[in-house]
Amino acid sequence: MRNRPLLTFLAVAALSLGVSAAQSGSGDFPTDNDVNSIAKKLYCPVCPNTPLDVCETKACQDWRAQIKSQLTSGWSEDQIIDYFIEQYGERVLAEPRVSGFTGLVWLLPVVGLIWTPRDEVRWELIFPRPRIMWRWGCQGWTEDWLYLAGEFGGGSWAVQRSGVPDQITVRDYRVLLGLERKSPSGAGRRIEFGYVFGRVVEFTSATPDYEPDSALLLRAGWTY
Repeated sequence: MRNRPLLTFLAVAALSLGVSAAQSGSGDFPTDNDVNSIAKKLYCPVCPNTPLDVCETKACQDWRAQIKSQLTSGWSEDQIIDYFIEQYGERVLAEPRVSGFTGLVWLLPVVGLIWTPRDEVRWELIFPRPRIMWRWGCQGWTEDWLYLAGEFGGGSWAVQRSGVPDQITVRDYRVLLGLERKSPSGAGRRIEFGYVFGRVVEFTSATPDYEPDSALLLRAGWTY
């Protein structure tokens, strides 16, 4: 039994190496690539249109550290993204989720239909401004058209707020009743009265969204 001390030493050494290997293996996750694979699907909270994985602001560094902590705790990618949406709204997503009305918005820009069942009736089913038109009068070469239209309004603007870059996105829905005069040359003018609802002002930063009241709209325009 003179080899017993040697066997004991080898067994202890093997066990230590196994524990060390296990610890080393567990330290490999999450890697920076694991974190960035999720971070690239989110936008920086303060820099307009900047993916979280490439932004070096303090806010983005904190978010990436939070993602790493959540991955270490066993969170899935979907759970992490859902968490950020819950905290900051869907504006944090680099690409909006294609579902419900959002999916419709993504599909409609490549779909349009113009239908003229009669000379005095015209359907322009084109996003973001579909409308139904009725010709109700002619004066020489000009034509007068009455129309009912829908409109998906809004836009995005980069701004500075207290010296910090931010991005404001405004969106709303509009129902419009309009009168338009057209000429063969393409020139024309119109006046519209409408109702604006579902108004939302969103910030890329963590500033809470703002929802203004519905409003009435009156506007006029010229084409040439």
